Amino acid sequence: MRGASCRLALVCTALQLVFPRVCALAAVPTEAAKPAQESMTVIAMGDWGGAGSNPHCGLANDTDGAACGSVHGSRWNMQTRVAKAMAAAGAAHVLALGDNFYEYGIQECSPEQRAAGVLQGCEADEHNFRFKMTYEDGFTTPHPELRVPWHLVTGNHDVALDPRTGVRGNLSAQIAYSYNSPAGRKGLWRFPARYHSWTSPLQTAAQAVEASARAVGQSSARFECVGDENCTRVAFINIDTLLLAGHCMRGYGNYAGPEGEEAERHWEWIERELTRAADVDYVLVAGHYPVYSACLHGPTRAGNFSERLAGMLRRHRATVYLAGHEHCTQYIREPDSGCGGHQVAYVVTGNVDDCCYGAPKVDQNPAGSVRFLHAGASDVRKDRSMAGAYSTLRFDAEALTVKIVDSEQKLLFTSEKLPPRSHVHRVQATCKSPAPRAPAI
Repeated sequence: MRGASCRLALVCTALQLVFPRVCALAAVPTEAAKPAQESMTVIAMGDWGGAGSNPHCGLANDTDGAACGSVHGSRWNMQTRVAKAMAAAGAAHVLALGDNFYEYGIQECSPEQRAAGVLQGCEADEHNFRFKMTYEDGFTTPHPELRVPWHLVTGNHDVALDPRTGVRGNLSAQIAYSYNSPAGRKGLWRFPARYHSWTSPLQTAAQAVEASARAVGQSSARFECVGDENCTRVAFINIDTLLLAGHCMRGYGNYAGPEGEEAERHWEWIERELTRAADVDYVLVAGHYPVYSACLHGPTRAGNFSERLAGMLRRHRATVYLAGHEHCTQYIREPDSGCGGHQVAYVVTGNVDDCCYGAPKVDQNPAGSVRFLHAGASDVRKDRSMAGAYSTLRFDAEALTVKIVDSEQKLLFTSEKLPPRSHVHRVQATCKSPAPRAPAI
């Protein structure tokens, strides 16, 4: 029976690449979970996918980054140092916010790579050598603490066009890795479909791994409380912003536009998932493109993305929206619009592999909303003297606290306490989000 369910999951995955709604409707229903813990820590980080050339970072025996670049600020050294810092966080889950494989996603080996001795894993599928070199050797092999469920979303580099070959990165390989790899079958690589969700009580790392292993193939996994109907629960709603705003084109903040009917189906799915999470204490929505941002790309306006998603998050009282894309770290909190006092928090955390973009677009966000910036000066494109960073989210029954930590394990920022939502929710159709301010002409 297990083999049959795995085959069904693979068929579902293949269908969703063309018809995303199929898997959403075929999601496996609720399962039970062990009693919840008093607290849970989740890591959020993005733009982490090594480099498109050797060493693809980092090596299992290279936890100090020596083989990945000895200069502080180099992308190889930075990824290795952030991985080491992440291992100290004690996380039960990792939210990987896209750009999982630089520069052009999962591709066949180039002639140069074959000449350099890469002979195995050269096909652009789930057995590609990049899974081992970038994800396993860079994070989970040297750091057993990071062998927890990774919930992934699509970044623009994951489906980028390699100009040398005219071939785009194979996103289906990343999804298939969820089913056809040891890490996937253990529930450590959770990318069952282009968009997917997870709801559970607060968990230890061991509980999270056990639950995720039982949810392989489920694009909408939901675990209920056991023995305590009032336990604290968290929902992760992982969206595909490339469908909603299009591929990031040349230049910063330039997007191809939404994917027509496919984008509308995705918006409908997001609305359903937020409605389904109405009784959940904390709701996290995660995607690659930011809603608000002060760095080079700025707010994502293509397809009315920023205004539409921000309004939806406010109506459903989502707790946090997490994004990458910008190679900087930001904490943004919307001003109170009088809509029941609810303010969505926005965390942009996209500098595991490369840091830091400048921040010239503060004034394109709601006034006073940018509360923290780990970025270069407003007049620079990049400042590579700065350390990389990641974010942690610590949940308990009383509050969620966001912390931003750099690659040297220095605490950069601690947010205010974000309270859990009421156990009784109503969608407030009159709630509107302040739109990003237009750039000055």
